[in-house]
Amino acid sequence: MLARVFACCAGLPLAGAHESLVPVRAGGCARGHFASVRFAPFSFAFVPVAFVPFAPVPFAPIPFAAVAVRFCTRVVARALLLATLTLAVNSQAQTSASATLVSDYRFRGASLSDGRPAAQANVNYDGNYDDHNAWYLGGFVSSARFEPDERSGSELLGYTGYARRFESGYSVDAGASYATFSSQHTYDYAEVHAAVASTDLTAQISYAPNYFRRGTHSLYTELNGTFSRVGRIAPFAHVGFLRLSPSELFYGPRTQIDARAGVGFSLDRMQLQLSWGTSNHEVAVYPHGRRDGKGVWVGRVACLF
Repeated sequence: MLARVFACCAGLPLAGAHESLVPVRAGGCARGHFASVRFAPFSFAFVPVAFVPFAPVPFAPIPFAAVAVRFCTRVVARALLLATLTLAVNSQAQTSASATLVSDYRFRGASLSDGRPAAQANVNYDGNYDDHNAWYLGGFVSSARFEPDERSGSELLGYTGYARRFESGYSVDAGASYATFSSQHTYDYAEVHAAVASTDLTAQISYAPNYFRRGTHSLYTELNGTFSRVGRIAPFAHVGFLRLSPSELFYGPRTQIDARAGVGFSLDRMQLQLSWGTSNHEVAVYPHGRRDGKGVWVGRVACLF
């Protein structure tokens, strides 16, 4: 089954890009590691209001177009997740899911959890046409924290795409995703990607027209691989290169290289992973959380369903 769980990891590989390094993304993200999905509960409260005289204020036009676009994209991200959950009920054989705990939610060299542990979950639906073609969709959620004194929020990522596997063993994959953050929607962004994969190696390129809503175009290329599997043990490595267009909303370097290497261990439906990652420097496009340029060890425990 062409299970392509979009990761969101040299930022998220199943085995180990966010941070998985295997062509088949079951339970992990091509972003990189095990994917996660976040739910932001809605709450309603009635607050008494004291009416006082007020002076008229000048009318300020509301950017209805921008508001409508943001609203629609959030609806699409949630719709993808709901559709995946619905299809999962109707077709268990074509669905995969994972629940993950990481010591630090690292995404392309930056921490989206302020260096703290994060809980993540992912659900993916693989709609096979035949043994060589499949479309897929799913959702990823993870706890997130951008500032030390900020309450913990969540990231919800919806994704969809199409994958094709050839007789030679190679496969191609193209898709789109949208990430929204419950604590700060000013960082919501959309991204498209294309990838080519062999048994142990995946090359992917991702493009975002407004990366983290910073007014910059981003191009991220990455290479992920697993090497010399020995029984249940699989070493893996990741390297990525980020290039940003000029923008008035951030300063500093507009390029970054991040790398990660580690080892994964599979035990039935549980996977353990330990990796070390680093980047050549910080880029200010990410939220103001911890962005260590130094090496960071990350541990991961995932349960697959």
